[in-house]
Amino acid sequence: MNSHSNKKHAVAILGATGYVGRTLANLLAEHPLFEVVALIGSPASVGRRFGQVWAEKEAKLAAHYGAIWTQKKISPAFAEKPVLGLNSDALRGVDLVFSSVPESAASDEQKILDAGILLISNNPYGRLSNPLIVPELQNTKPTGNLIKMPNCVSIGVSLALAPLLSFEIKALQATTFQSLSGQGDRLYPKEWAIGNVFPIGSDV
Repeated sequence: MNSHSNKKHAVAILGATGYVGRTLANLLAEHPLFEVVALIGSPASVGRRFGQVWAEKEAKLAAHYGAIWTQKKISPAFAEKPVLGLNSDALRGVDLVFSSVPESAASDEQKILDAGILLISNNPYGRLSNPLIVPELQNTKPTGNLIKMPNCVSIGVSLALAPLLSFEIKALQATTFQSLSGQGDRLYPKEWAIGNVFPIGSDV
C-alpha cells in the first residue's frame, strides 16, 4: 500500500462488536490513512445498528462492574452503520482487515486470507507459527498477506530487551498483569477484580 497517496485505504474490522473491535473503530474514526467501510460482527449482531450494539454492551459492563468500569463512547461516525456478516459483499473493495476475533473464530481469518486480502490480526491463533511483527523494531517481515501482532506482554518485553541483545542475558524475570478491559466483554465475578486487574490462573 502506498501511504503517500491522498486516497484513504478501505478497511474492515472483523470482530467489530467486541471490546477490542469497538476500541479499534474509535481509533480509526478520524485516521488520515484508513476509512472503515465495513464493521463485521457475530451473527447475533448482524443487521443491527453498531451504535445500538455498542450501547448495550457498554451498559452491561458498567452495570456489572460498577465504579471500576469506565464506559467508552462511540464515535458519531459509526453510530448508524449496520453490523455486517462476513461475506463477499462486506469485503468488496476492502484493502485490509483488522481482526480482533477470539482464537475460536480463527477460521474467519482464514477466509480473509484465502480472499487475498491483507489481514492485521491480534488473534492468538498462529502466533507460534508466524513471525510476530513489532513495528518499533522493524526486524521482521510478514508472511504473505498476514501481519500477526504480538500480545501486550511479548511486545513490551521485546522492546525492553532489544537494547540488551548485544549483552549476554543469563536470566529474565517478568511480572505481568491483566486488566479487565483486556478480557473483553466477559462479565467475571466482581470479587475477582481488584484494582481493575483480573487474576488469570488464580483460585481467588
